[in-house]
Amino acid sequence: SSSFNRAKAERNLKLLLAELDETDEPQRVYGYIAQCYNGLDDYENAEKFAKLDIEAGVKHSTFESSSYRILLDILARENRLDERKFFAERATKEFPALPDFYAELAECHAAQNDFENAALMMSVALDKFKVYNGIETSIFNDELAEVAALKINFWLTKFAENLK
Repeated sequence: SSSFNRAKAERNLKLLLAELDETDEPQRVYGYIAQCYNGLDDYENAEKFAKLDIEAGVKHSTFESSSYRILLDILARENRLDERKFFAERATKEFPALPDFYAELAECHAAQNDFENAALMMSVALDKFKVYNGIETSIFNDELAEVAALKINFWLTKFAENLK
């Protein structure tokens, strides 16, 4: 239930903030703190710690892309397109096999009416999806792949219209 998840996030956040104060390696907890704040709908702090986690670099831990996902969700929600696109591009470089971030980047291009690159990036996402077998969790699934194919066709049509 959501009340259980909220209580868990509050408990974990207290523990993580205490660890943050005591540790010589704060970068180990940034991502977990971002997840807790995100779960508590404290998007300002979730963004802060997601960015700290991203800047700390790849840690070779489970679900490394979590901070990117949190940050991109916040930036999309707040319509901060330039930042969203910047971090989506960065995520494709850090997780080149993962289709999710190419789809995110495609959405950024589409929001800028750059339909040619939107279609291109979504095509890359579909290609990556077809062969993805990495350990990083992907939320790109068959249903999203069908929607992606429709978006590619729509964006290519919009691109062709703009050429006229």
